[in-house]
Amino acid sequence: MTHFFSAYNRGPELLTAGATVIVGATDNISLGVLRYFHERGIRVPDDISVAGFGGYDVGAVVYPALTSVYFDYELVGMKTAQCMLDAIAGATSHLGGLPLHFLERESVRRVGAPAPAGSASCTALV
Repeated sequence: MTHFFSAYNRGPELLTAGATVIVGATDNISLGVLRYFHERGIRVPDDISVAGFGGYDVGAVVYPALTSVYFDYELVGMKTAQCMLDAIAGATSHLGGLPLHFLERESVRRVGAPAPAGSASCTALV
């Protein structure tokens, strides 16, 4: 929850950046941003888009549902553990390609849709 509250508390900074989209490093960060915007009447995605990374289940039940990139943390953990075991045994290995899935939900305005007047064409990372 720390990331949620940190992102929520940085809401004023995000608004003054003039971005058209906020992309959080995790879904928890993006959920904090969504909450901050909701409490201030900022309409997501009409006024600003918000996306996250992780694909957490909670992102599907909040409103608007959070657009995210699904990342299989369990698979990464297993592959990382195998790499460590290989290294201990003196073998060389790598993680290889990891599947990512784009979860298009409701929190991002359609690409090509007009941005709100006065907004900058940039991405703010939390």
